[in-house]
Amino acid sequence: MSSFIPTNILVINSSCRKEKSHSRQLTDQVVQQYLIKNPNINITIRDVGLLPISPPNEEWITANLTPIENLTEDQQKILEQSDVLISELKRADVVVFGCPMYNFSISASLKAYFDLCCRSGHTFTYTEKGPQGLLVGKKAVICTTSAGVPSESEVDFVSSYMKQICNFIGITDCALIHANGLMTGNETEIIKNANKEISTLFE
Repeated sequence: MSSFIPTNILVINSSCRKEKSHSRQLTDQVVQQYLIKNPNINITIRDVGLLPISPPNEEWITANLTPIENLTEDQQKILEQSDVLISELKRADVVVFGCPMYNFSISASLKAYFDLCCRSGHTFTYTEKGPQGLLVGKKAVICTTSAGVPSESEVDFVSSYMKQICNFIGITDCALIHANGLMTGNETEIIKNANKEISTLFE
C-alpha cells in the first residue's frame, strides 16, 4: 500500500460518538498518512454514525428491482440517496472505514449504508458462478474498535463481515487495523499499537 498514492479517498465513519471516538481517531490517522504522501488528495467524508441512513423499505426494494427505463419519478427519488452513496464509492481509490463494534457486529447505521450500496448492476452483478463485485481495483482500510472483544476472535463479527462485504462488491485489497479490548485497562497501549499498524501500511 505504501507505493500506492490515491487521488480520491472516501472515509466512512460509523461511530455514534462525535467526541472520544476511537474509530474516528484511527480513520483520521489513516487519512493523515495519505496526506503526507499527497497533500492534494480529494477527501470525501460520509458520516453514517452522526447522520444515520434509513434502511431499505418495501418501496425502496420495489424501486431497486424496477428496470431503470421503467422507474417513475417517485421511484427515482427513493433511490436517489443510494445513487449518491454508490457514486462516492465508484469515485474512491481508497475507502477508509471506521467500524466500532456494537454487540459483536457493525453499527445499524453502517449496515443500512451497505444495504443501500449493494445493488445488482451497480456494485455487483450476478453471473453463472455467482455474484461478482464490480468495484475492482480499489483498496479498503478497515479500522475496528471494541470494548472487550478480541480482534478476529470467533465472536468478532465486525472483521469477518467487513472483509466479506468489501469482497462482495469487488474490493479485495483490504487492510484491517484493530484497536480491540479498549475497556480492559490497556487503552493507551492498544491505541498506540493500532497507530503503529497504520504507520506500517505506509512504510
